[in-house]
Amino acid sequence: MKNLNQKRAEHILLVTTSNFPYGGPSANVLRLLTTGLSRDNRIVEVLLQKGIYYGNVVENNKREGSIEGVSYRYCGYHFRPQNPLKKILDSAAGMLIPLSSVISRKIKNKIDCVILYNSTAYECLGLLLVCRLLGIPVINHVVEWYEKDSVAASWWKAPKWWDFLFRMKVMNLYFNGLMVTSSFLKNYYVTKGIAENSILILPNLVDISAFVSDKEHVQEINRTVCIGYCGTPTRKDGIDDLLLAFQKVHERHPYSELLVIGDTINRDSLIPKLKEKVKRLGIEGEVRFTGLVKWEQIPGLLNSCDILALARPSGKFAEAGFPTKLGEYMACRKPVVVTKVGDMQYYLKDKDNAMLAEPDNPESVASKICYLIENAEHAKKIGDNGLLWVKQHLEYIESTKNVGKFFDTFKS
Repeated sequence: MKNLNQKRAEHILLVTTSNFPYGGPSANVLRLLTTGLSRDNRIVEVLLQKGIYYGNVVENNKREGSIEGVSYRYCGYHFRPQNPLKKILDSAAGMLIPLSSVISRKIKNKIDCVILYNSTAYECLGLLLVCRLLGIPVINHVVEWYEKDSVAASWWKAPKWWDFLFRMKVMNLYFNGLMVTSSFLKNYYVTKGIAENSILILPNLVDISAFVSDKEHVQEINRTVCIGYCGTPTRKDGIDDLLLAFQKVHERHPYSELLVIGDTINRDSLIPKLKEKVKRLGIEGEVRFTGLVKWEQIPGLLNSCDILALARPSGKFAEAGFPTKLGEYMACRKPVVVTKVGDMQYYLKDKDNAMLAEPDNPESVASKICYLIENAEHAKKIGDNGLLWVKQHLEYIESTKNVGKFFDTFKS
């Protein structure tokens, strides 16, 4: 006989335009968020509003399926069609199916919360209105503040920028709660009148077990020291400053090399132009590019490095965001050099659990890398402390328990 006092499991619906469960940093964060909530005894379903743009990146994905207790399905096409009419149909399905799904779940009393991630205003406005009318708590996961050039590089893309500003400055004020990546974003919305207890800072999530390695590099004299970077190698991610910094490092330590892991997935490869720049800097024989790699390969590549670096420049985007790769870097127990942008100064301490360099300053980045090369024992200690910090702040199982508690505050 069923225990009448048994608590009903909470039903959470996540609606997103991002890939899931694999296919880029966003997919990794969503996979850890949802599987963590599932392990916390919550029923989680994911609706994907758009078909996959880049099938070669997520070739193991299916149109619908489940992963670690989390079910997912595409509202429209599995792969985003190129045909204009089919593309319209795919977008329409991405707007209408979440609406009907929420309404049917409400009727069946099988929905307690809706999470939105990376949806445009026109894709989520109707869902926001329906959730508010039906009394279903709806939370928006806000991960960064984009630069205009990255959204609307051409005049005909200006509507995307207006859409983004409308979401950030207007729509987000009407959600029941917000999950944000930084104190910058939290403070921004508090000044807009949102209660502090309605905003949760969730900088990142990491599955430490996927990255930590028992193997340790023994730094010997004149042994090649590998400095690693992983991500989309653009100016926004500091690749220009990192290359300039490495040029200075290599002048001082000729046995050093730089490994650049990754490439862009939404346009032509960035690597040919980067190789041209490397050649101009005179370090072409010391910089290796992997190009795009599968997610499963990344932990091994990161662990093949001695030092990991992230030279993000200053800017509103850096203040608002939190780099997903930082937690992965530190989970490898490697000493990390990172620029002092956003919340880095609140989380990390220079020469303790990371090396904090000045943004927009290749010489500062270079000096921090050189310090690690020249102080191997201290470098190891910094790597150990970095791993400890990740365990305390970004480990996904414990962090998603806090997310669940945050959702609980919105229960009627």
